[in-house]
Parts: sequence; structure tokens; C-alpha cells
Amino acid sequence: MVWQFYAYRRHKALLAKPNPAHLALAEYTRQNPAKIFTITQNVDGLSPRAGHPETNLVAMHGDLWSVKCERYRCDYIEKNLDDPIVPALEVSDKDFPDDEAVPVIPNGELPHCPKCKSLLRPAVVFFNEQLPGSIFQDPSTNT
Repeated sequence: MVWQFYAYRRHKALLAKPNPAHLALAEYTRQNPAKIFTITQNVDGLSPRAGHPETNLVAMHGDLWSVKCERYRCDYIEKNLDDPIVPALEVSDKDFPDDEAVPVIPNGELPHCPKCKSLLRPAVVFFNEQLPGSIFQDPSTNT
């Protein structure tokens, strides 16, 4: 059910377009790269799609377009813009169904890690998870 929810969010986010604020902040940052550093809680990827320089942007809660292995000790992570990410997660343009209407998808039809065969998961911060340590590093210096 978690994957179905995030597949729906990915699908809807792909349909969205950056708004004038995304575009203006991206342009201002491109013109002033030494002065502007943006931290966003959004996971939709609209800032990068607006052309915001990645070196001046931290998505503190991750993003919908990265998937990672659910196993803590596996370091597999990848960018994935596929919609759907796997055929079983195809989304209709209707609203997300209520709990009773959500079909059960067999584990074997969900995305799996090519490295260790565990399930992949969206690389977003779930409730009660710690923020990744990487968000506290300066992306322009990798420190």
C-alpha cells in the first residue's frame, strides 16, 4: 500500500509544472550562485525541473525520483523517472482510492533491489525516520 501511495504521488508530480516562484528562484540562484542556497521540504522535484542548480539545493526530505534499498546495510540508490516504476503500480488519473479499494499487489511485482533483491522504497523521509546525514553537508564542497 505504501508503494501504491507513492506511485500515485509520483504520477501526479510528473503532471505538475514548476510555478512562477520555482522559475524565479531558479533564475535568481543561477544569477547569484555564491549567495543563494535553498533548502526545501518538497519531494516533488519541481525545483530541479525549474532549472534550480542542484549544487545550491538540498531536498531535506528526499525526493520521489530516487529509490533506495529498504535494507539498512545495502547502499543501493538510483534515480528513476519511470511512470509507472513497475507495471503493477500503474496509476489511473482518478483520486487515490480509500483503504478498502486498494488492491493487494504481490511482493514479487514490486520494485526490487538489483544488488541484494530486497524491496526498493522511495528515497523520502518517512515519519519517525531521521533525516539523512548528507543533508547537513555543503553540496558545493562535499563536506
